Amino acid sequence: DNERTAYFFDIKFLLAEARANTNPPDWVALEKDLYDILMLATSPIMRNRASCYYAEALVRSNDPSKRTAALSNFQLILLADPKIPENRDYIERALYGCAKIYAAEGKITEAGEMVRRYRELFSNGKYQAELNRLGL
Repeated sequence: DNERTAYFFDIKFLLAEARANTNPPDWVALEKDLYDILMLATSPIMRNRASCYYAEALVRSNDPSKRTAALSNFQLILLADPKIPENRDYIERALYGCAKIYAAEGKITEAGEMVRRYRELFSNGKYQAELNRLGL
C-alpha cells in the first residue's frame, strides 16, 4: 500500500499496460495510472519510463487530437542525458516517436531534425528501418 515502493510502480505499469491492451483501451484509467507514477516517482528514470509509455499509448490510439500530449511527453524525455545508460532506450523511443508524429503532421523540417538526432545517437538503432520508411 505504500505508494513509494517499487511494487507500487510495477503494479501501476502493469495496470497501464493491461488498460492499453483492452478492447477498447481504457485511456482514462491508463492516464491515471501513469499520472500517479509521474507524481510520486522520485527517480528521473522512472518518470522517463512513465512518460514514454504514456506517449506511445497515445500514439497507438490513432487519435490525432492526442498527438500534442504524446509529443510533449516525448519531448520531456529528450531533455534527459543520453550519457546515462538507463536513459538511452527512452531517448531512442522518444526520438522515433517525435519523428513519426511530426511526419504525420506534415512537419518535415522537425521530423528531419528528429531523424538526424536519432542517427547521431543511435547509428545502429532499432528504429532505423522505420525511420527510413518516413523518407526523410
